[in-house]
Amino acid sequence: MSKPKTQLQQLAEQYIDLYHTYSGNSDSLDKQAFKKMLEEQFPDTDESPLKQQKRDQLFEEADINKDGKLSFAEVGRLVAKFIAETHEKLRK
Repeated sequence: MSKPKTQLQQLAEQYIDLYHTYSGNSDSLDKQAFKKMLEEQFPDTDESPLKQQKRDQLFEEADINKDGKLSFAEVGRLVAKFIAETHEKLRK
């Protein structure tokens, strides 16, 4: 009998599944897929031009190799940054 998965193992698998929901067969996120992911996963953000600019800026910063799409590792770095910033806000 196998051991139950830890919370962190479950979280990692959920993140992998979520990434592939938006990346599809291409295994990367273009700007449109990235926008869709943000809209669906962070629905409480508004659609102001500033938010669109911020999305574009996030995409550009995350696209380390500047190929116009986000790999699994590039999105992972962005998620880690978001989690770290959220942690800091919650600690204040």
